[in-house]
Amino acid sequence: MAHAFQPGEDVPTSGVYRITHAPPHPAMPEEVTAIKGRQFPSCPLCDHLTYELIHPALHVREVPPLFEPDDLKEVGMRDA
Repeated sequence: MAHAFQPGEDVPTSGVYRITHAPPHPAMPEEVTAIKGRQFPSCPLCDHLTYELIHPALHVREVPPLFEPDDLKEVGMRDA
């Protein structure tokens, strides 16, 4: 089983994460995209929520040739 992350923890790797709600919410998505460095959000409808990485993928701002100079401030990077 993959490592389960909790709401409030920092996202370690950008990518697609499986969400497990307890109790389950049929109307909620089962997968979401999370961005490295942000925090996993909580759910106001359940008591327990976990996130498991199922597919790592770089966010476009994590790829130096693709980001704009103003993006450097947003991702905490210095001039390349």
